[in-house]
Amino acid sequence: MSKYSNEYVKGMLKTNGTRFVNGDGQEIILHGYGTANWQNVEGFMIGGVNLPMEKFKYLLFPGPGDDHNPERWTTRRTVSQVIRELCGSEYLSTFWDRWEENHLREEDIKLMAELGYNCVRLVLNANALLYEEPGITFNEKAFARMSNVIGWCEKHRLYVILDMHGVVGGNNGATGDSLFCEYPSVFLDEESCERQIILWEEIVRRYGHRWIIAGYDLINEPVSSPVQHEYIPLLVKYYDECIERIRKIDKEHIFFLEGAKYARDLSIFNRSYDSEYNNWAISIHLYGASPEIKDLYPWLLKREELNVPLWIGECGSSDTANAIFYDICAHYGVSYTPWAWKTAKGKGGHPSFSVGHPLPEDWDKIHAFLNAGPRPSYKESQRIMDEYIELTK
Repeated sequence: MSKYSNEYVKGMLKTNGTRFVNGDGQEIILHGYGTANWQNVEGFMIGGVNLPMEKFKYLLFPGPGDDHNPERWTTRRTVSQVIRELCGSEYLSTFWDRWEENHLREEDIKLMAELGYNCVRLVLNANALLYEEPGITFNEKAFARMSNVIGWCEKHRLYVILDMHGVVGGNNGATGDSLFCEYPSVFLDEESCERQIILWEEIVRRYGHRWIIAGYDLINEPVSSPVQHEYIPLLVKYYDECIERIRKIDKEHIFFLEGAKYARDLSIFNRSYDSEYNNWAISIHLYGASPEIKDLYPWLLKREELNVPLWIGECGSSDTANAIFYDICAHYGVSYTPWAWKTAKGKGGHPSFSVGHPLPEDWDKIHAFLNAGPRPSYKESQRIMDEYIELTK
């Protein structure tokens, strides 16, 4: 039986040196998909305005002084604002419930298992789970949907990595984040950081007893914008505090930790982050990798130095390059989850997906509005968005 087989999904996942092992001590190489656009949307993958090429160049090769402020229809926060403008506040009050219920269903999880995958990177957004209001009030409907997905994964034998993709206050300045502005509030203001850790504590209290949970990806692509790089020491502080407080509740699950600069920076990985239990892994994001071992060398060396597993939490290239690169990962026991499971097809959509869904027939009218064109009427906008929600199934 292959180390990729979901027949190996049994018992609490642990780290054992540089490998992941299941409850029977058998090595398993995690491979699956990230559930982009469920709780945490990214505009360019759901029919938004295509980012200018200089923006994409910035994402891969940032330079001093570059900015990447959020634009319209790029994040859950900005999509909410556009929905309010197009469809009204009452429509927005039920939009995300309907979106999440349709976008990720048991049929999706069952198909992943049938295709031979053995894990899911379940992409979360703090604003979906914790209301952006004074006090601590959790969105019980969102937690119920999250519980359903975890249950489906257990039923169909897929380990779940809980990925906090959009944190309270924002963390990286890129598309798909929850930021207010360019600066990472989760590190810079005490309230945002505390609310984010409280959210993690609540998630762990609710799901820390579940063996199907592989572990916690504590923050996605942190401190990535060049103007944020001075805050990398605050990322280390955030990891230390999160781990200390979560370990008081859950001593079993794995921590998946990403470096700065779009999860490509090795600099913070100079010690163990879970010294008492040594149950953590390094997560990197590697797009456009050459189908050669050279792109993995620095990470493999760091893996051996710290004696922890390596997980490529996001990746993707051409079909041919992927086939070769994933074989290299398998040879070296490196786990990986390509990005992403489900995105929109067509104009304003995104080609990097396993399952694509069409955009509404009249999406051009919404797309034009996103490009500073005329605004469709409330009635017409609601009709188009109703159709969109149905098409995500």
